[in-house]
Amino acid sequence: MLLQLSTVLLVAIGMTFVIATRGVDLSVGSTMAVAAAIGAVTMDRGVFVAFVLAIAGAALVGVLNGTLIASLRVQPIVVTLATLIGGRGLAQIISRNGELVTVGDPTFLALGRGYVGPIPIQVLIATGVVAASVFVLRATRRAATCLPSEGIRAQLVWPAFPCAKRWSRSMRRAPASRQLLG
Repeated sequence: MLLQLSTVLLVAIGMTFVIATRGVDLSVGSTMAVAAAIGAVTMDRGVFVAFVLAIAGAALVGVLNGTLIASLRVQPIVVTLATLIGGRGLAQIISRNGELVTVGDPTFLALGRGYVGPIPIQVLIATGVVAASVFVLRATRRAATCLPSEGIRAQLVWPAFPCAKRWSRSMRRAPASRQLLG
């Protein structure tokens, strides 16, 4: 059960940042498929190279989405819906028309099936990403002043939260790195 949830948890953490900035992204699944396809077909070059190329491919999809949304002012739901459809096709093309790619590298297999004591490595990775995300959401100046801190009740009244409009306006004017790092 934990192994199946680790992947979904990583996607949910990314969506937390998107939703916290009052955004929408429908393309997370197809972006993950593109990254997985790139990683699988480049595995013969080594785990590190495959990992870097997979992350770069996913980042490129994100940059494409961000550019269309920020520069051309296309609605995020339209852009990410198009990316959802296009990303699925791209993942199929990259993976040689949907061909099953056998992964035999022991290092990569350890990431997916390995354990440190009784705990799966995937769970440790997900826990590390959750901890880093909580730090970013709680410790940066922008997040500390704009995210609700009164629990569920504050999240239910997010549209009435006074910082939401100010943060939304500032998100359009400033680079993402400055927004996250305060």
